[in-house]
Amino acid sequence: MAMLADKGRFKGNLSDLCRYFSVSPQTKTRRALCKAISALAEQGFINCQQERNTFTLTAVPKAQKIEIAREHYNRIKTRCRASDGASVAWECVLKVFLWVHENDFDLLTTNQMIEKDLNLSTGVICSAKNVLDREFEAIRRCKVSKKTWNGEIHTKGQHIGASSFWNSE
Repeated sequence: MAMLADKGRFKGNLSDLCRYFSVSPQTKTRRALCKAISALAEQGFINCQQERNTFTLTAVPKAQKIEIAREHYNRIKTRCRASDGASVAWECVLKVFLWVHENDFDLLTTNQMIEKDLNLSTGVICSAKNVLDREFEAIRRCKVSKKTWNGEIHTKGQHIGASSFWNSE
């Protein structure tokens, strides 16, 4: 989906797709890509036409459009490190940013809510939010906690929203 958002359309074989994502075009990887393409097509996210080994993929436009500045998209895509020392794929950072952008700041959010919507692990979500917050200042977060009668503090979730301003490179 990220590739189609960037180019609008893809035409080529599975090895070309592997090279785009900087992964080796092994049989196992090509099979996984083929499964992912089928799943995205079945769910109505993409149109897929296959003629022998050549795939033509296009994104299916949805009623709601989320815009992100090309500069921000490129910064996410080309970032090479996470500020918390953990590595997180740029696609995951982009997914989390788009989720945050689409959802309301007033909503009390938990990582499990994001995990359910994006099908990412909690650890990946935390790392992606840290990248967006610490490296790009692209989101704002406000933790919501409650103190119990015995003095323990329990975090209920956080309010999270997209920031209007990103820090400069």
